[in-house]
Amino acid sequence: MEILSLKALSFTYPEQQNKALEDISLTVAAGEVVLLCGASGSGKSTLLRQLKPFLTPKGERQGSITFSGGDISTLNPREQTTRIAFVGQDPESMIVTDKVSSELAFTLESLGCDAPLIRRRTAEMAEFFGIADMFDRPVTELSGGQKQLLALASAMTVSPELLILDEPTSQLDPIAAHSFFEAVSRVNRELGTTVIVSEHRSEEVFPLADRLVFLENGRAVTELKPKSLAAGNVSPQLLCMLPAPARIFLCNEGEGACPAAPAQGREWLTEKLAGKKLTAPLREFSEPGETSVRLKSVCFRYRKDGRDILDHLDLTTRRGELLGILGGNGAGKSTLLNLISGMKKQLSGKAERFGKVLLMPQDPAALFAHDRLYDDFTEMCRDSARLAEVISFCELEALTERHPSDLSGGELQRAALCKLLLGEPDILLLDEPTKGMDVLFKRRLGEMLTALCEQGKTVIIVSHDAEFCAEYCTRCAMLFGGALIGSGTPQSFFSGNRFYTTSAARMSRGLIEAAVTADDVIKALGGVPPHCDPPKGEPPAPAEKDTEQKPKTPPVKYAGRVLSVLMFLFSAAGCMELIPKLFDRHRIIPYLLMGVSVLLAAVSFSDGRRVPHAVTKKRPTPYSVISSCVMLLLIPLTVYIGATYLNTGKYLFVSLLVMLEASLPFYLLFEGRKPEARELTAVAVLTAVAVAGRLAFYMLPQFKPVLAVVVISGAAFGGQTGFIVGSLSMLISNFMFGQGPWTPWQMFSMGIVGLLAGLIFERGVLPRSRAVIAVFGFFAAVVVYGGIVNPSTLFIMHNEVNRASLTAAYAAGLPLDIIHGAATLGFLYALAPGVLKKLERLKTKYGFFEV
Repeated sequence: MEILSLKALSFTYPEQQNKALEDISLTVAAGEVVLLCGASGSGKSTLLRQLKPFLTPKGERQGSITFSGGDISTLNPREQTTRIAFVGQDPESMIVTDKVSSELAFTLESLGCDAPLIRRRTAEMAEFFGIADMFDRPVTELSGGQKQLLALASAMTVSPELLILDEPTSQLDPIAAHSFFEAVSRVNRELGTTVIVSEHRSEEVFPLADRLVFLENGRAVTELKPKSLAAGNVSPQLLCMLPAPARIFLCNEGEGACPAAPAQGREWLTEKLAGKKLTAPLREFSEPGETSVRLKSVCFRYRKDGRDILDHLDLTTRRGELLGILGGNGAGKSTLLNLISGMKKQLSGKAERFGKVLLMPQDPAALFAHDRLYDDFTEMCRDSARLAEVISFCELEALTERHPSDLSGGELQRAALCKLLLGEPDILLLDEPTKGMDVLFKRRLGEMLTALCEQGKTVIIVSHDAEFCAEYCTRCAMLFGGALIGSGTPQSFFSGNRFYTTSAARMSRGLIEAAVTADDVIKALGGVPPHCDPPKGEPPAPAEKDTEQKPKTPPVKYAGRVLSVLMFLFSAAGCMELIPKLFDRHRIIPYLLMGVSVLLAAVSFSDGRRVPHAVTKKRPTPYSVISSCVMLLLIPLTVYIGATYLNTGKYLFVSLLVMLEASLPFYLLFEGRKPEARELTAVAVLTAVAVAGRLAFYMLPQFKPVLAVVVISGAAFGGQTGFIVGSLSMLISNFMFGQGPWTPWQMFSMGIVGLLAGLIFERGVLPRSRAVIAVFGFFAAVVVYGGIVNPSTLFIMHNEVNRASLTAAYAAGLPLDIIHGAATLGFLYALAPGVLKKLERLKTKYGFFEV
């Protein structure tokens, strides 16, 4: 029975010309296990995310996807949650609670299930996946493998029909990866759940697969059953991605069913050798040079009362050496690299480094700070020839104009490595460098690291990839109990291990001595290892550098800067009454001068650059027009009627009406269009930042970044979002500062600021340059916010409302309003360009707030 059908599926990301997926047609039967193979960037993750509409990225899709006989896009949120489960490669991003039991119950609670069902189902899943002993433990105490198993168990609590796995073991050690796929196998066998999995480490998942689909450049080019693989129907690229038993079998033209697991491969090899024993040739390594890193009796712990992560550890590396350090999750491998790099300081012992050290962290995204890769690369190296050489070697020619967050996991690893190589390190530290990489680029990476070692560099990697370490490292060691043990050449190290070893070693143990890689076994049997290097075309011309010279600052701007500083100092002296006689009669003048000086400074110091954004050209909907009219017409009328006919004693009633009239139309409109969870998250985060900013600067009267955050929210995401962020920020922050009849006025005025920012900047009425946004923020604080909040005191204090009293109330608060405006101007001038660029990118990538 068919559960999933893809017909002519194509997909293109925003602002991209090439299709990420092209004309893919695929059918998946119920209860089947399908393995997706392909190089990094071939479209595996993009394809998997098309299968759960919640996770589908923004872009143009063509073709159709049918799930259980119906269009997958018609599934409502509840059906998507209960029928399709998705587990990615980073368990930290999937776990949302602080305890194991809470995480297991989270989805069921979100669906509104009753308590007895939740308790029964969570207990059942805990027992099924073997995590009952950690049921009450905090999530922070779990290892990486345990967290990934918890993510799988949590996804299965709703008994989904389809389970999607995207590189689920990329961060797990071999033992944890084996345990994870044992659980996946039980899910498929015992529960009948259909499984679609993308995995570069195919040794564990290949024996479970009923079908193998090979993607290349966004196309499904091969579709085979594992047992039917033969030398004639497998391309060289696909052959390199198969697990060692299958690769050895096909390269030696084995007969019969292709072995999927090491045990099956061992049976075939035993039969083929017929009692003979072979020996693989021992690899020879060049003599290492001088000492590059020396650690002597090093100890380290994160807390004084905690356990030692590193316990009297000794390590000496030499130039020209490629050292691979293996070990379980949580053994301290990343800590060791941080200590070698100098990012962490040892508690005791001695650490010496002889040369420039660069570290690639486990999260390579932390190395990037610009909006395109090429800018990050030129930050490390200005030599165009060297840039082109390293970029070409890392196969990044077509990606230099891309944003780092648009890259796949493997592409990001390559980009991070490229940036480090441009820094010309003497000692290169790599934390899980093959994570997310396909076999083809692993080979390139190994060759590159070998070449670096031949140049006298020292390379130290920590990895769970035993196959890679066995192939390219000159020395391997295991980190256990805070110390390095079992150090030796790859052939001696992996031959002596039973679990932290390679599939080829398990398959050939006792049959072929010193064989720890598939190539070792293939050569010993007289076969020819596959040629795994993909064809490489001519690299495109390197990205052109920005040769535009920075324009000279005109003399009038220098004069404006000097004048603004002098005027500010003069007005500040007047505000502090340092020159009392000059402003005896007109105390408001120094505050006005301060405001003028701030505006003059914004214009004279501005560089004139605009924040690029896609201007919204859509006409406002009738509902938006109605809601705006309600606020702009009905609210003043309510204030007038309340002041004229209610004898000013009903200020609470008037305030309540104003709050409802200001808020309800926008909240109803926002909710009526059913915003996505990611949009609600954006609103919540912006509101939280505004509230936190008000709390952080509570000791400085009116010196708050709240209004700046509201302006940025409206300019980035539109007037509706700006209004909601503004009104919510004042409502929530007043729980700390005190609620009262002033709250609705503050909510309304701050919401109006966000609305105006959206109408003016998001729709392109005014340019989003640094100076224009900053000046708008100043006037919004002084004219809009102050113009509404200051007169509201007349209603709150039961005073008579007339033109004179309104003017007096506004003038009384004007000095503080100018301070508020100056602070807002400063915050916007400093923060708006960078923050707006990031938010605009999110809006483009995910389709935020499209009405």
